[in-house]
Amino acid sequence: MGYLLHRAIIVDGFDHAHVAGARATAAVKFAKHGFPGLVTGLYQHSVNGNWTFMVVPDGSKEGWEDSDRGDKARDEFLDWLSYARKERSMYLTWVEVVIHDDDGKPRVERHNDRD
Repeated sequence: MGYLLHRAIIVDGFDHAHVAGARATAAVKFAKHGFPGLVTGLYQHSVNGNWTFMVVPDGSKEGWEDSDRGDKARDEFLDWLSYARKERSMYLTWVEVVIHDDDGKPRVERHNDRD
């Protein structure tokens, strides 16, 4: 038996190539762990032209194998994002949020300012 803890990642940036590259990396990392459909397409803001994509929750309960694979994929992707930002090779803003848990408490888990 497990409990719900739905995590999502939102990535944003002004440079289309950087955001598209991060999206491609996310797609590879999540597919490697068996979740090819969790990465959304790129969306351009209506004003000022920034670009955004999301990694939606895997939907598994904590403690289940699927949840562990989702956690590993998220950790690998966020480690990659943190490295790219520190190296200044990509100018991206990101946040990992809990959008649902059994306690009903949405919250920010990690974000790029903690790099």
